Amino acid sequence: MQSVTVGELTRKTHFRLTPADTITAAIDFLREGGHGCGLVCDSRRLVGIITERDILHALNTDIDLATPLTAVMTSHPTTVSADATLFQAIAMMDSGGYRHLPVLNAEGDPTGIVDVKTLTGFLVEHFPEAVYNCASLADITTTHREGA
Repeated sequence: MQSVTVGELTRKTHFRLTPADTITAAIDFLREGGHGCGLVCDSRRLVGIITERDILHALNTDIDLATPLTAVMTSHPTTVSADATLFQAIAMMDSGGYRHLPVLNAEGDPTGIVDVKTLTGFLVEHFPEAVYNCASLADITTTHREGA
């Protein structure tokens, strides 16, 4: 994991969401692409990220779906370099509680997203013994009361 870079695992995405796009446009974008988030860019510069959770929160607050993304997106999200190691990305995601990290190239332009699903798939593929040998919750949970 120390030698694998984020750039090798980055899910490429199209950057058609802009700050002026509406919540409805973001919903359509996420549904069409099968993504859990979208990068919001202004002239190819990352200005925010919109996630499924942002959309659900907006729906829960009865916000008008014609509202621009700037009202509900996460502005200036934490990013990771395409040259960063997989270990660094996992540490960032863990410490920040992120499920998605925008990936930037050396010029600072967004190239895609690295997400928990992709990282998990990589770990299962490359370290199956460690993943498949973990005890299930059913095996480590007691079903009978211990003691008196």
